[in-house]
Amino acid sequence: MLIQVLAHPESFLYFRRKFNRMVLADTFYFGVLTKLKGFKGEIHFKAETFIEDAQDIKSVHLMIGKHLAEYKVERLSLHGEKGVVKFEGVNTEAEALSLLKFQMYLPSADFPDLEDDGNVMELLNYKVFDKEKGYLGEVSEINDQTAQTLITVKNNRIEILIPLVDEFIESIDTEKKEIHVDVPPALLSLND
Repeated sequence: MLIQVLAHPESFLYFRRKFNRMVLADTFYFGVLTKLKGFKGEIHFKAETFIEDAQDIKSVHLMIGKHLAEYKVERLSLHGEKGVVKFEGVNTEAEALSLLKFQMYLPSADFPDLEDDGNVMELLNYKVFDKEKGYLGEVSEINDQTAQTLITVKNNRIEILIPLVDEFIESIDTEKKEIHVDVPPALLSLND
């Protein structure tokens, strides 16, 4: 079994980083790995957070499954919302390809000056209440890879997709873990 893991670079990279202790609550969303740049392990990414001295970032945490795995950064450049990163130990096209579409997170403690807008992933399992319909269900999924972040609200009977936009969100109560929305009835009926 060990020989198979070593022979398969994607598996080796995953298992080598498997025991990282960083938790999502101690991080903020930085961006997503989008496509390869060349054949030597460099990867383009789209940044959601502007960091002035991005070239000084020493490591990022990739969301692999439900766990954060630390990847040491060999070099990183950021121009606006587009950037290129080269991770230590990722030297081939196949190794880089295995990381595409993974979300990147940075430790909040390393960037205390950044304004804290919260992490949208923290809304998982929040209860959702509509102004007209009352209790809709709990947030079961969050898709922030679309033009508008979408939350999937699930209850025993249905699944509802709601765009997480200012027009629909009335309040978010982090203590009670509740989201209060005012969603147009037509949008709710699309999900029936």
